[in-house]
Amino acid sequence: MGGSFRVRAGLLLILGLLTALPPLATQASAPDAATPDPMGAVSDLLSGASGALTTLGDTIDSTAQTVVDTVSPAAGPCSGFGSLDYGNDGRLTILLLGSDYRTERYIGERMDTIIVATRKSNGRIAMASIPRDMVYFPKAGGGTSGTNRVNTMYYTYKRNKGNLDGVDCGALKKFTKDVAAALKTEIDYYAMVRMKTFIKLVDRVGYVAVDVPGPIVDTYYGRRGVYFPDKNDYRLVGNAACRKRPFECRSALAYVRSRHGTQAGGSNSDFKRAYRQHDFIFDAAQRVRSRGNGAALDDLMDAIAPKVWTNVPKNLNVARDIYNLIGGSSMTGSDKVVLGPSVYATSKGAPLYTFRPRLTPIRNWIDSHFGS
Repeated sequence: MGGSFRVRAGLLLILGLLTALPPLATQASAPDAATPDPMGAVSDLLSGASGALTTLGDTIDSTAQTVVDTVSPAAGPCSGFGSLDYGNDGRLTILLLGSDYRTERYIGERMDTIIVATRKSNGRIAMASIPRDMVYFPKAGGGTSGTNRVNTMYYTYKRNKGNLDGVDCGALKKFTKDVAAALKTEIDYYAMVRMKTFIKLVDRVGYVAVDVPGPIVDTYYGRRGVYFPDKNDYRLVGNAACRKRPFECRSALAYVRSRHGTQAGGSNSDFKRAYRQHDFIFDAAQRVRSRGNGAALDDLMDAIAPKVWTNVPKNLNVARDIYNLIGGSSMTGSDKVVLGPSVYATSKGAPLYTFRPRLTPIRNWIDSHFGS
């Protein structure tokens, strides 16, 4: 909503206020019968009109600023309206989705990153990752996904599957309800990004500094492989060109996607990259916080509005609310979990390379770590 919206809002406001004002002819007092003063009446008329217009102008300016603060920048796809809704449990919980969508033509769109993140009233953040290869995932309306992996459920719900580039907000909402039902927790919002959007957002904030739980050596990633050294405050950018060790990779995209090779001398995996994603999200939030809530936050909102598919209200008031929540937040290792085998899932009764959820331990963890 740019200038055209503000013009329309201003015109409607002006029309409404003009309708509410009494006719100018009735605002001037009748001349005193004993001392007729037609020029005084004219003066009173002009004075009253001037005062009314001044008040009108002040009201328009004030209301226009409120409109700008509330709805600018433009609401993007799937965006909600108003202020943050913390739901019945009083805490903010968001389903974070990372898509494997590419501009090249291919079938489907999979949500390979599925993270439920919550901020508790004590300021601690907890995150739970649902592995992409989970099957028989519960649905809100009853039944399960069957042998279809959880990362395909959004695409299954998508109404226009022929439109590979399009995003179905209704399908995102439906999938969010499934996740909430499976975990038996309230989820207030969803937010989905594709890979190119992820790259652009990281570059928009300049960099994200992470503590690498490494070294990470993945000779399978891309054509040349990647290597991340075991360093703290290691700065990552969107998608810098990388090659195998000893070249130190700075690609944030590679860092959150790498799942082969080794990490800290042991096997790298889907599960280990999920834990890296938890830390990256928290570190990225702290990076946003360090940049301030003035022009830097406004600029980031301009970048987010058309690129992130979310039902979080995309206005500056909400952005500042989230900014303030980040400032008082912390996260520990005990508040992060990947809901995979063998505690939270089992391969029994599941197709090869997939596993079924163990709902009781999953829900117990959520109850314990998502509570206040």
